[in-house]
Amino acid sequence: MTKGAVYWHFASKNDLFLALLQDRLQSPLSIPPKQAQAEFARHKDPQDAVKTLLSGQLNYAQANPDWCRLYFEFMVQSREADVQKVLSAIALEDRQAAINQLVRKMQENGILRDDVDPLTIVLFWSALVDGLILARLIDPQRLDPAA
Repeated sequence: MTKGAVYWHFASKNDLFLALLQDRLQSPLSIPPKQAQAEFARHKDPQDAVKTLLSGQLNYAQANPDWCRLYFEFMVQSREADVQKVLSAIALEDRQAAINQLVRKMQENGILRDDVDPLTIVLFWSALVDGLILARLIDPQRLDPAA
């Protein structure tokens, strides 16, 4: 495919990336609420459920390093308002929906205190996953997702 053919369908590099990003929203990097609830129901210990969800995200990142590099490139260079808006909405809305449901379920079951803020958990989880993926991209030998 020629560059011209690509730009016939996409006005800019950002438009192309945003289309790819929309396609990747169904990846294991985005944890659907039902999947998260199923993991917590399947495991007696909540730490095992967290471990399963986190290792799934890290294994996906390990298998798709080019996608992760592109994602981080746009995260860092998201100076344009439309890109920044889409990235922040995607990152927070999907993760917040899943984590909100998990936190509430864990609070109902007495696993977490009632005063735990779901948005804080979302931000910490996102920072943890993004940081681990970035560390793996920088030095693949240093971080083993299975560990």
